[in-house]
Amino acid sequence: MEGAWSHADLDCKVVNRTAIILFGRLPVPGKVKTRLAKTIGDGPACECYKGMCESVVRQAMRSTASVIFMCSEEAEVPLAKKWLEPFANPSWRKIAVRAQVEGNLGDRITAAFDQAFKDGCEEVIVAGTDVPDLTLDTFTLAFLHLQSFDVVIGPSEDDGYYLIGLHRKALQERSGDLVKKLFRGIHWSTSLVYRDQVSTAYKLELSVSPYKCLPVLIDVDTAVDARRWLERAAKQRHHPEQEDGRKEPSEIYASLAKALKFTPPQDSQWRRAAPKKLGGEGWASEIDGGGAGSVLSPSGILSALKRLASPPRRQDMPNIRVTNRTNLAKANGKKLTYH
Repeated sequence: MEGAWSHADLDCKVVNRTAIILFGRLPVPGKVKTRLAKTIGDGPACECYKGMCESVVRQAMRSTASVIFMCSEEAEVPLAKKWLEPFANPSWRKIAVRAQVEGNLGDRITAAFDQAFKDGCEEVIVAGTDVPDLTLDTFTLAFLHLQSFDVVIGPSEDDGYYLIGLHRKALQERSGDLVKKLFRGIHWSTSLVYRDQVSTAYKLELSVSPYKCLPVLIDVDTAVDARRWLERAAKQRHHPEQEDGRKEPSEIYASLAKALKFTPPQDSQWRRAAPKKLGGEGWASEIDGGGAGSVLSPSGILSALKRLASPPRRQDMPNIRVTNRTNLAKANGKKLTYH
């Protein structure tokens, strides 16, 4: 029968209601992490990316969701399948490998979500594979937030995001190109990505999870990113009380530290930074109390915390007046200072 698929195609069919889509590349020197390679060379950059990607794949496979690996090119698919085959756990639970469509990042994310929803998924997460600290806990927390919100976002330290999830309910009784609209007009590869994404979601009447409901992580693109991640990992080693119960990806740490000739500071060199005052508009100005030397109002603090912890949920969005959505987008999209 024309159009039918066989047992051999099972790894390309999503039969689960949840899915994790990982955007990545086949680790080939000179084709991955080119900005990092300018500092440490093609070979070490490729090895570092390979370690990060395999770590994320392992964590995703520990979940109950279907896992889909999206290659950057069609030609990479057969080799990527062979590379990722050992990570299938159990062995019959294969990793689906597909090629990304052509276009900018927004086009590729849109196509990935559309295909997953067509496959019958209810909750779908798209994530990067260059985030050393991305773990099963983060994936699980993201799916939990999708029970209450249409969109969940994992913010990165460069004001972008390493993860975004959508719930199928967001598409019900709405225009068919809603996903496309969600990723249109984003200033990709800039410090405006997170704000743009939240603002666009609210304009489309979608509920968005609170800022930092998922941990703020570092995606390693450059040597500066790599050093910042190494410093964070080294600090956690020197301050066990700050650890969150997970084991550090020691192989990635060792590989990056060797390539960058990174020497972790001694205990005496660490200094805990004094909390900075939050300025600006929105939540920040409410917490700050209106300026230097002002007395913090208990009601003002409570109001700010409520807004920080409880943005409108999925069921609340129809009751919000259109004139208030712009203010919501500004407030929820504003980057807060974190320590």
